[in-house]
Amino acid sequence: MTKPLETILNFGIVVFILLLPWQTHYEFIPGINNFTTINIYSFDIVLLILLIGFAVAWYRTTTPVNWLLLILGLGILLLTLFSAFWADDRSVAFYFWLHLAGGIGLVAMVSHSRSKYTTIGWALVTTGLLQTTVVLWQWCAQTVNAAKWLGLAEQLAWQSGPAVVVTAAGRWLRAYGTMPHPNSTAAWLVLALLAALWLWSHHPPLQQRRWLLLCTTVLSVGLILTFSRAALLAWIIVLSIGWFITKINRPVILLSAGTILILGIVLWPLVSSRLQPQLTYIEQLSITERTAQYQEAGKLFFRYWPTGAGIGQYTIVDTDKQTPQRQPLHNVPLLTIIELGVFGALAWYAFIGYIVSRSLVKTARAVEPVRWLTLGLAACLGLSLFDHYFWTNFSLFFGFCLWLGLTLKYAKTSSKPLA
Repeated sequence: MTKPLETILNFGIVVFILLLPWQTHYEFIPGINNFTTINIYSFDIVLLILLIGFAVAWYRTTTPVNWLLLILGLGILLLTLFSAFWADDRSVAFYFWLHLAGGIGLVAMVSHSRSKYTTIGWALVTTGLLQTTVVLWQWCAQTVNAAKWLGLAEQLAWQSGPAVVVTAAGRWLRAYGTMPHPNSTAAWLVLALLAALWLWSHHPPLQQRRWLLLCTTVLSVGLILTFSRAALLAWIIVLSIGWFITKINRPVILLSAGTILILGIVLWPLVSSRLQPQLTYIEQLSITERTAQYQEAGKLFFRYWPTGAGIGQYTIVDTDKQTPQRQPLHNVPLLTIIELGVFGALAWYAFIGYIVSRSLVKTARAVEPVRWLTLGLAACLGLSLFDHYFWTNFSLFFGFCLWLGLTLKYAKTSSKPLA
């Protein structure tokens, strides 16, 4: 790879990461709901440019190919494209297929890039800090101001519809950050926190360690203010496992756990409302809706499991003609089976499983960092059991693919970096 192209790709990856949480987009084709509207995001444009540059660099080298990963990746794309032919809305299916192809390309690009591990990690931490800044502002103001160029819709605590926490003192708006929902923001903050602990495991200099401690505190505060039960539970599990698998990261683990504990006590009336769903109507309604989703998903599974309904089609096929279903199933594995079919879903998770398996056999020289990468993948997969955003929100889907590529790069499962 020529030096200018290498520099452009390395810089472009950082720009792409910084853009990922922002929902700046152009509405290309309106849909029946948010999940079937075809948008062109700012990070889509950057990723396309990066993938073209990566393809040029790949063509100019004689880098050996990891044939198993290549076959799995092409298999996913072919099976998904095949299932899209009988989709109810082929335009939406092709739209989602392009993002799936972009995600797989992102895995390959990151795993072969010459970007430093720490550069990618710090970029993720920076995005988390920016999100927390917005979160703190929204929490203090108890409102989300509409911003057309940032893709933000207005959210007011007293209105029906926004995500809120209800207590005897009134309605409290959950912080949205720059994402469509607080749960999505919480998932991104978990990624940023994982990046912070992963960076710490590299034995950074004293000044960077101090900065990481501050970042961890701020990110933990942001996570609490989203009031996402699944993300908070996932992060507590990560901290618990991390305490036993490493000694290096214990200062950061204690700081994050302490911050969450103290702020949780201060905000206990709101936290308890989320932890005890029977106390409020809103929490009961959330559980009722998700239970109904699983009942409907069971019917769709037996109808579509062999071939799939087509990628991105869940809210189309699961739609009452009078009352459109606005939410996909809050379980990514089941959602992918319904959309891609059994074989497409198996190919996708075989692709992920291969990367995880290779990371687990990393040499002992870098065992601590690779443990945190694998733990990060486990956290994302765990969260995907309770929501759909790692599949339907392209910011988080690409964030997950970025983490996959980073794990693959670190484990050196693919060929050597482009030279």
